[in-house]
This record gives sequence, structure tokens and C-alpha cells, in this order.
Amino acid sequence: MTNPSHRWEYRLTFTEAHYLEHFRHHRRAARRSWILKWLGIPLLALMVLESGSSLVSESASHDTLDLPALYRFLLFASLAFFLWRAVPIEEKRLRKSFTELPGKDGALHMVLSDAGAYVKNAVSESTINWDAYTRARMFGDGVLLSAGVSLTWLPDEGLVAGRREELDEFLRARIADSAHVKRR
Repeated sequence: MTNPSHRWEYRLTFTEAHYLEHFRHHRRAARRSWILKWLGIPLLALMVLESGSSLVSESASHDTLDLPALYRFLLFASLAFFLWRAVPIEEKRLRKSFTELPGKDGALHMVLSDAGAYVKNAVSESTINWDAYTRARMFGDGVLLSAGVSLTWLPDEGLVAGRREELDEFLRARIADSAHVKRR
């Protein structure tokens, strides 16, 4: 069991790269991208090909344009394009939202202990109880904490006090939904 007086301290610079790591690790933890990548996109590509071939064959045999086939083709093609561009579009949106954050490019100090998580940056200072955290995901290069829709990415290079192995054990004891995420 972990030492009750032990604490882990992180010192980070909250940059755009750090903000985007939140997003990338959250996507890996959610595992939604696997379904889209290996099932959704090939199935959608098959639908685009089928509707495109039926559009061409109907038009060639009747010398008229088959509107339902054209609508199917346009719908499936636009969905395929959206899925293909979804991650870059979301990252672009995240980059824009980062520019509007008040604490951007500032120092972030976070201390994890039995009392909760103490967070301080140039804009605010707060203590968050462990009950607020609903999920913890431990990666090979850091920890992703989730408090509802709010995510906190703590990379290992920011850990200045305490050992990562003890932190993982501590988080598993404190947060019911905690797990290690393996690299794909």
C-alpha cells in the first residue's frame, strides 16, 4: 500500500503540444478510432463504390441520370471524406480553442496526495477531491485523469517528486475506473 503522507508533484508548461497530447491520449483511451479505422472506413468505401457503379450502370443503360443513386453516392462520398478528415479537423479546432485559454503557455503546478489534487497556474489555484475524478488511464508515458468532461494529462517528464509506479498503485486504489492502456 502507498504511504499516506507521500505525494507526487508535477511541474509542467501548459503549451499547445501538451494540450494536443490530452486529445491524443483521450482518443487512445476511448478506443473509438479503431472501430472507425478498421470497420467504418472500408465499409463506407464499399458503399461509395457500389453506389457509384450503380449510378454509372443505370445512366449508361437508360441515358438518364438516376437521382437516388446520385444522392446515395454523394451521401456516402461526403461521409467517407468527413471520416478521413475528422481527426485533423478536430485537432485544428483544438488548436484554435487553445489560443482562447487564459492559462496558455503558462506554468502548471500539480500536487497529488491523499487530500486530493492541488492545481495552480497563473490564473487560478484549486484543490480537487478524489471523488471528482471518475476515470484514470495509465499510459507508458504518463497518466490521463478524467473529472467528468475535464481531462488532465500528466506526462512522466513533468513528475518532479515521487515515483510513477507508486502513483499508479495509488490511483488504482482511489479511482474505481482505472486501467493501463497498452501501446498499439
